[in-house]
Amino acid sequence: MRAFVTACVLLSTCFMYSATAQVDIYGFFQNQFKYATYSDETIFSEYGGISNPNDDRTTFAMQQLNVMMRTQLNDDFSSFINIEMTNSFSTEKSIGQLNLEEAWVMYKMDRALWIKGGMLIPTFNQMNTQKNKTPLLPWTIRPLVYETSLNSAINSEPLLPLTAFFEASGALSIGGDADFEYAVHLGNSGNVYKGDYDPETPSITRPDGPDSTSYMEFGGRLGITAGDLKIGVSGTMDHQPIYGWEYESPAVSTDATFSLGNVQRMRIGADLSYSIAGFSFLGEFILATYSLDADQEAALEEYYQANIIPGNSEWASNDLDRMTYFASLAYDIDEQWYVAGMYSFFQNKSFYATKEGITGLSFDIGYRPIDQVVIRASYARFEVLEVPTWPFGNYE
Repeated sequence: MRAFVTACVLLSTCFMYSATAQVDIYGFFQNQFKYATYSDETIFSEYGGISNPNDDRTTFAMQQLNVMMRTQLNDDFSSFINIEMTNSFSTEKSIGQLNLEEAWVMYKMDRALWIKGGMLIPTFNQMNTQKNKTPLLPWTIRPLVYETSLNSAINSEPLLPLTAFFEASGALSIGGDADFEYAVHLGNSGNVYKGDYDPETPSITRPDGPDSTSYMEFGGRLGITAGDLKIGVSGTMDHQPIYGWEYESPAVSTDATFSLGNVQRMRIGADLSYSIAGFSFLGEFILATYSLDADQEAALEEYYQANIIPGNSEWASNDLDRMTYFASLAYDIDEQWYVAGMYSFFQNKSFYATKEGITGLSFDIGYRPIDQVVIRASYARFEVLEVPTWPFGNYE
């Protein structure tokens, strides 16, 4: 068992500046002070991810900053750009991340049909499009798969459609205060090349950005909203290339290059939210499952049988599926004070340290002195379940 505890004090604020009558520049940032204590070595320490993992830590950091630009082109068309920086982004110190999250144009016919084209975050469950609007969320640390500051440790892409390039959505009245909501999107499949340079083959380079397959991702969400109740189901289908895996761990008998080619992947999601008497509940479930054909299943089994050292099968898994879920309950004490609690779970069966999963339990108290500023204090405990003891000493 691996666990660490973190306590945070966070300042979140919004800002807006109207450069012209048509262009609005606005956004928010989150700064935090974090104290973390580790009860045992972390799951990534063997791979050099964290040094001296048993030491307590205190950190001041800019957790996240988003700058957004919105232009109302006319009555029907608008555009939107969202740039995000995380983890005290600095090119000089080579820390943090800078991402262009969104850049799209939207056509709004009426509430029954909104069409977006460009680089956008697709609708999937409720949180996918809300995850970077942290001043509106009740937590300092978001559910594990949505926490962008943990991207280096938890890869969210297999479970979440992070980017699409077309989406049609809308709401249709079905009686009373109830609406039927829909959203469908198209995007790239599960892998986009990163530009690189190989000194052994300097004449071969790959430009940034192209999808490495001819497949596309198709997905969306169907849901019902009735007053303060919102419920929906989501799904996507695409292909993820699984290739070039150089497994150089001492857990295998040879340095093996492993490739399955393009594997069909399906994501399934469900979400539920409800508010009553000052209480707000939000819960989600996501499963990513991979469908291997007969040749791919045979290749995967052959790889493990040929390369895993007998007696060390606990360090390997040929199950590629991943799963996450969370449940949160918040209560508004008054217009300024609130409290919130959340439990989240993440599991990646193909990685030894997360075969059984990671759990997260957090408690937050927040205060809004004005509408644009939120001050939060948080306690969170993360626990890695059932990690086998590393039998080979330090990994180098």
